[in-house]
Amino acid sequence: MASVKLRGKTYRIIVSLGFKEDGVTRIRKSTTFKPKYGMTETQAEIAANEYAAKFENTCKNVSNYDDSMTLTELSDWYFDTVAPHKLRAGTLEQARAMVNVWILPKLGNKKLRDLKPAVIAAYLRQLSLTGKKDGSPLSNNSVEKARIRLNTIFAAAVKAEIIPSNPLERVDSFKIEEKELSVLTEEQARVFMERLSVIDDIGLRGLLLTGLCTGARSGELRALTWGDINFNTGLINIKKSADRKNRITAPKTKKSTRVINASFLLPFFHQHRRDIEYYAAGLGAAWTDNNLVFPNKLGEVIQISAPARAMKNIIKGTDIPPDFHPHSLRHTFASIMISKGIDVKTVQENLGHSSATVTLNIYSHGFATARALAMEATGAAIVGGDGDALRHFLPSPDVENTALNFGDTLVTPDVKKDEKGRKGMTTKKPKTLKSAQKTHFPKNAEKV
Repeated sequence: MASVKLRGKTYRIIVSLGFKEDGVTRIRKSTTFKPKYGMTETQAEIAANEYAAKFENTCKNVSNYDDSMTLTELSDWYFDTVAPHKLRAGTLEQARAMVNVWILPKLGNKKLRDLKPAVIAAYLRQLSLTGKKDGSPLSNNSVEKARIRLNTIFAAAVKAEIIPSNPLERVDSFKIEEKELSVLTEEQARVFMERLSVIDDIGLRGLLLTGLCTGARSGELRALTWGDINFNTGLINIKKSADRKNRITAPKTKKSTRVINASFLLPFFHQHRRDIEYYAAGLGAAWTDNNLVFPNKLGEVIQISAPARAMKNIIKGTDIPPDFHPHSLRHTFASIMISKGIDVKTVQENLGHSSATVTLNIYSHGFATARALAMEATGAAIVGGDGDALRHFLPSPDVENTALNFGDTLVTPDVKKDEKGRKGMTTKKPKTLKSAQKTHFPKNAEKV
């Protein structure tokens, strides 16, 4: 049975769970209980014993239970032992940085038993109001990302039987603010291609062109090697990606490993390869041959920020939106595919999304527009461009359209005298169909 001892204004509760494998060291779990304000000594003791019984039951059912662990300790446990087997290196680093910056400064020292749903919800609301370094509001999208990451950590703790339940399951999510995708029209896409000549870096120039024409991710193109391109068929094998630190890793998801048909780019790839070889020969020993299709000026992986910097020069002085960025090339490719009537499954497979649902969610507006245009085109094909097939359904110009008025009252033969003694028809609403029949067809009426 749990040991319950009063220490000042709180109760210290210790549960013994037997011995470790050495047969000597005892396994103990402890916690504290603070009675509610206003409780009598007897009430506090009863409440403490009830809490101790629940705590003991939890300890026996959750083998690694440790609610005295702080959130910082739990976070370190997750990112050191769990995350490396579930997240790519780049994603793990970003996730850990997010938790370190947005969560741990305020909640890191709190023990797990004190992190109730209300406490976490209140902090996330405050984060949305003053979460940035300058004290300004943090976007709902960022707060929701932090909530999801925290939920993942607690879910892993439940699975490892460190805690019995996940408090994040009772914390409401933050509404995601949907941002309109920045995409180019076909005319703007051609202007973009023409403007690529302002970039003197042949690796960057080729990467941006290929991104626009294939919808491949920037990281996938930064890691692309010549062996990934079949010069007979024009097929590109996407099977790796470069992260923020230029490490070559597996693609984002299993579906990201795919084959893209870029046969229309074969003339470009032949010329681009000759340009790279010619440039490398001129650079001599300063060139590092990594067999990359789109290397930087030294033959190494292009920095993740380089495409964005280059695009600022490309769109300068054009009508291309100023927020157009490298990932917008992918959105533009997808948008043009959809406008050409390509089905969602084909779009999904070309982009390497994990499911068609993801594709539909991202490009819902594009598919809705495409469906509307398809319906318009189909309708026009059936009724004719000028609507000739509908003409015999429409009334002639000399036929007067009269609207029939189906009121809910019936004219009855009942008559009464008005104030001046004149007879007139009155209208009476029958209560039932039977009464209506009696009114219009009296018993002595002649049947036809």
